[in-house]
Amino acid sequence: MLVEGFDPRYIKMCYFATLGELGYKTRVSLANGLKADSPLVDDLHVSFEAFTSAGRRLGSVDPFEIIPPGGFTMVEVEDHVGPGRAIESNGEDVLGIFHLTPGKFVGKPTIDIDLREIFARISVSDEYIEYHSDAWSVAAGLAYQSIPMNDPRFGGTRSTLMQSPKLLVDAETDTNLILLNISSFQGYDQEIAFELAFIAANGERLANHPITVRPFGFTRVSSRDVLREAGVLDRFIELGGNGMVVGFSDKGSVVPLSITRNDRSKGLACDHTLPPMYYLPWWGGAVRKAANQRVRELLFSGDAVAPR
Repeated sequence: MLVEGFDPRYIKMCYFATLGELGYKTRVSLANGLKADSPLVDDLHVSFEAFTSAGRRLGSVDPFEIIPPGGFTMVEVEDHVGPGRAIESNGEDVLGIFHLTPGKFVGKPTIDIDLREIFARISVSDEYIEYHSDAWSVAAGLAYQSIPMNDPRFGGTRSTLMQSPKLLVDAETDTNLILLNISSFQGYDQEIAFELAFIAANGERLANHPITVRPFGFTRVSSRDVLREAGVLDRFIELGGNGMVVGFSDKGSVVPLSITRNDRSKGLACDHTLPPMYYLPWWGGAVRKAANQRVRELLFSGDAVAPR
């Protein structure tokens, strides 16, 4: 499939949200995994842009480093965002996108490119997002591939079904859910309504929590705050302090990340959740639509209640 008018900066990306408001700096490892004998082999030119949680573009950094085939680099986000840096965030967390643009496309505002080539360039390496603190002697992160999303030039109807089994909440521990609303289409303007269901280890659905995520923005949700506001925090802890979160939108795709934090040690456990197609090979089409409808009926209709 030929994608016309594609911004080549969005061929290979690394998108993430910073965690400065919780006390951590963000470091990203970027790689050029193409081998010398690949027909796609090329240098990757690294640039950067940042957005507020509400999706307002704060600024960008022109290409500042070149990664040769087989090479990698580590970038401290705070070298580009903060007081006296190229991008000022006023102390707030940002949605960041590192762009790894193939050399032959640098300087071209748009190109026509086969969708298979885009994914061939993406699939050769993951990028690693690391949250760290020297003061607390803490470092933790997660690796994933940042694929083009929410692009009307390819793909059909979009939905998100998130199943996050690591929900750990008690007096000292909290699981923060971070939802990113990303697109590879410059004119993207869809705000996504996303619903969360908090389920205890015994299967009780204790709380539902609706959120919205602005285009090119993100939302961070404290599970402990949600359970406390719903009046069920003590019940969740009584049932073991662990469970799962199911997130759902039938009208948009978000990137779900999970950061579990211990308040005393400041230690982190970071996860992302894979979409159902990774563990249900028959997912898609009528099966996806029927499953989404069933999920809505079971977990997002009526009040949060214990199963019968």
